[in-house]
Amino acid sequence: MKIHLFKEARRFYRILIFCSIGLLSICHQSSGEDLAVAEGLHFDIVGLDRPSVYFVDTLTEHILLMAERYLGPQPQSFPQRILVVLQKGETLTDHENYQLTIEPGGFVRVDFNWNKNLKYPELCRGLVDAYLARLAILYHGYDAPVEVKAWLVSALALKSYISLRPSVYQAWCESLLKTSAFPIPSFEETAFEKRGTAPGIEAFFFMTALRSTGFSTDALQGLCRSAVKGVNIEAGLNELISDSEQNKGLSKIDLWWEEVISDLGSQSSDHYDSLKTSEEWIRELSKVVDLMDSNIELKSLKGLWSFRNNESLRFSLQVRLGRIAGRIERVNPVYLNAAQSLGVLYEEVLMGQQRHLFNDALIRFLGDMGDATRLHGAIDSALSEISKH
Repeated sequence: MKIHLFKEARRFYRILIFCSIGLLSICHQSSGEDLAVAEGLHFDIVGLDRPSVYFVDTLTEHILLMAERYLGPQPQSFPQRILVVLQKGETLTDHENYQLTIEPGGFVRVDFNWNKNLKYPELCRGLVDAYLARLAILYHGYDAPVEVKAWLVSALALKSYISLRPSVYQAWCESLLKTSAFPIPSFEETAFEKRGTAPGIEAFFFMTALRSTGFSTDALQGLCRSAVKGVNIEAGLNELISDSEQNKGLSKIDLWWEEVISDLGSQSSDHYDSLKTSEEWIRELSKVVDLMDSNIELKSLKGLWSFRNNESLRFSLQVRLGRIAGRIERVNPVYLNAAQSLGVLYEEVLMGQQRHLFNDALIRFLGDMGDATRLHGAIDSALSEISKH
């Protein structure tokens, strides 16, 4: 029976894509434009403009990195991938720039009005909205998407946006300074209720506040996973604030919010480093030429193991580990895995006992850095290409 249902679901998905491509093909025949399709493990993107499809495909990779950062490890793939359709012109109703549809069998589809009226934050929101809906179905059942909380959708969408446009963060901080009372996002409103509205920056600052307060990664990710499930996080947040050392005596969320939002508004630096800054910083921290002296000759990071007992080298690696720990929160999410795996590599040199574990750490870093560089290049190319259209 399960096999039969699975086959039926796959058949429905093929029909869904066929219909979407069929409708776009009609436009294709009348416009003479090429039909483009990008297939992934979580998203399938269909559109009439190849650079646009390529851009959205690249953006979905970035959103997956953001989801992993705030929700913890993500599924390697979805049994039924999210279908993203880029519609030319204004084909959606009610003046919406994106429309999310939950099809029978747990299939998620998001259509975008692919024109100049679609703003970058809205695009990020539509993709995050679809991703969290599909994630909710995977873990909590077919009815779960209507329960996903709106603040999480907005927060992850704007975090994705800001990580690629860090300069915008400063302008948002300046807007906080001009506002006497900045609202905390609703913990009750669902994404279903707020769909069609622009994502509010209060959700972005709420997520930023959670990280800046010093809550553990497990606690932060636990709150976010609860929001996917549709849970009001007020009780859990109150408990975290009461237990937080730096917020002793603050038992009410509104008092915590007033204090933390004031601190965020006074910040003068960008929330994330740019892609280029993060890349250059990691390359500097992984240079071997700065580690060499008369007793150390290195051609690559692979040679570190042979000199792991050298006091000069050990001191230099400890300094580098301190620099990584002190800046890890600012690293652009595209390069976060590379920064973390470089730290693991240096820890293996300082404390490891087995060569093969050092080799594993080295391979992991080189792989993470290669993936980050590839995604960085793809994002730059896609942004450059899309700006021409």
